[in-house]
Amino acid sequence: MCVGMEKIMIINILKTLSDVNRLRILNLLNQKPLCVCEIEYLLELNQSNLSRHLRNMNQLGLLDTWRENKFAYYKINEDFVKANPFIMEVFDRLTEEKQLQEDLDNFNAYIAENIPCACVTKMLLEKKYEQKEGS
Repeated sequence: MCVGMEKIMIINILKTLSDVNRLRILNLLNQKPLCVCEIEYLLELNQSNLSRHLRNMNQLGLLDTWRENKFAYYKINEDFVKANPFIMEVFDRLTEEKQLQEDLDNFNAYIAENIPCACVTKMLLEKKYEQKEGS
């Protein structure tokens, strides 16, 4: 890769990491691959906003994605992180932020309950319905 392209890549990575919601997403994905509905549920982000962030990180190469039945899963692209080791330094410091530590606490509680994606999707739909009824 030429020097100019490398600088552009670093700038794009830093732009991506400058968004708090993207950091929150990466904080969870640094623990394990997750389905979109799980990330939406854990971070309480709306689906369209979450999809935009995931698409941005996927296009950059930071994430890998795959589908299982109707569920889309994401994980951190380990080769991309190895090629850009400063990203690991960022990951190592994420839990120093209160919000990101709270996200991890919620993640750990969620994992302990072993809730399948289909149930998470149902809970999200029920929550949206309740919010609609309340307005």
